[in-house]
Parts: sequence; C-alpha cells; structure tokens
Amino acid sequence: MPISERGDEPGQGLAEILARLPAPDDAVAFAKEIRDPDRHPFTTPSGKIEIYSEKIASFGYDDCPGHPTWLEPTEWLGAPIAQRFPLQLIANNPTARLHSQLDYVPPEEHEAAYYAHLQGQPTTPQP
Repeated sequence: MPISERGDEPGQGLAEILARLPAPDDAVAFAKEIRDPDRHPFTTPSGKIEIYSEKIASFGYDDCPGHPTWLEPTEWLGAPIAQRFPLQLIANNPTARLHSQLDYVPPEEHEAAYYAHLQGQPTTPQP
C-alpha cells in the first residue's frame, strides 16, 4: 500500500515516518544500563563503562596495561629484528570461514579439498 493511502501526509519520506515510531528496546547497545544505571549497572567494579581497569593494571604485565593502547608487535617489518631478517609471510584469509583451522579435512581428502579450494569452493568443516 502506498504511503499516501495510509493517511500519511503526501510527500512525506520514509525516514520521517519511521522517526515517529518508538525505538525498539535493543536499538541502542547497553540501553538498559544507560537509561537506568542504578538498576542495571555494568558488570565492572565501578558499575560503569571503564576505559581504565585498576584490576588489569594490577597484574603488572608489560604487554597488557590497564588502558587501551597500541603495543608494537615483536615481529613486524618495523621491528628492529626485521633489519636483520627482512622476511614477511603474507597469506590470504579464506572468504567462507574465519581461519583455516575451522576447515578440517581428513588426510584422505586433502588433494580433493585443495583443488576445490583452488576453484573457489568452500569445503565443509568436519565434526
């Protein structure tokens, strides 16, 4: 049914009509926690969203501070050791699955799976 036949104003766009509808409860992430933080606190020590974690910081790990940060990896082309060993492995990720470890193929089917992969056919993970 056209919008104009439903009693809406002529020329009114779908965005304006949808804007009048109430938002679903799950339209915003953490909506309950935001609307009523006293009744629905986060499961953090403070009950709020935490950017810094005293608990994680207390572990004292050099590679895991209590706040979000970029940590230089030990193996990458910008690392000092790359001056001596300037090799980098570049491999594709399968498009039909997360990683190849989720694509188990029994040994007797390796060759068939390899050729199927070359033809762009995803193989089925085995239980």
